[in-house]
Amino acid sequence: MDGIAVQIKRLTAVHPVLFIGTPCQTAGIRAAVPEKHQGNLFLIDLLCHGVPSPKALSDYFAYLAVKPHDVNFRDYTNSRWGGEYALTLKEAGKMVSHRFSKDLYLKAFLDNISLNACCAECRYTSLDRVGDLSVGDFWGVDNILKDPRITNRSSAPVGLLIQNNQKFAALLNKIAASGQFEFIECTKEEACRSNEVLRTAPKRSRHADMLQSLAAHINLFTGLRVYYFFKKLKSKIKHLKRRIF
Repeated sequence: MDGIAVQIKRLTAVHPVLFIGTPCQTAGIRAAVPEKHQGNLFLIDLLCHGVPSPKALSDYFAYLAVKPHDVNFRDYTNSRWGGEYALTLKEAGKMVSHRFSKDLYLKAFLDNISLNACCAECRYTSLDRVGDLSVGDFWGVDNILKDPRITNRSSAPVGLLIQNNQKFAALLNKIAASGQFEFIECTKEEACRSNEVLRTAPKRSRHADMLQSLAAHINLFTGLRVYYFFKKLKSKIKHLKRRIF
């Protein structure tokens, strides 16, 4: 990020610059640009669940024995919003695609195992955003907005966009007028209801340190495969004991 911040600081002196990143990255870029050039800086922050380390992703590629040129963390090709999406990796002549519930990388991410430790102390998990615009998933939208445009739509996913100031107002009005996207207003309370990242930082898994320490000696996802096997076995034993006793 240091090199990117230097480039953006230089470019905003003469050009408009758009930066899209996690809230902590966005805050760093805003702090790096002098006040007199802030008018040329346009910031979009993501509603962020947390960030795994780059090593987690490289271990994942090694575990699958792929060197992909394209990674899609949200492949909805054969999915329904609210159902299961897939993680898809593409390399020359090969494609690997795993359903969310079967993919170790996504499971470790959403179980807060692979996140960086600092994510558990994130200062940006609130409606007090650092970007001019905030974008992310509108989790649980079908149960929150009883608008027929939501409930009667096709399989298209629904995103959440939070306008934090007027910097993007003209652009958003143009997009709305184009008819390519449809905007539906909601309250802050509705936006927060199923979006934990607008209320609290992710709680790091109590097994995260142990598994990440293990990754210094073996591939992280080899360890995770064993971890999830015993976790599932433990759950089955508990269920069996309840049926017997």
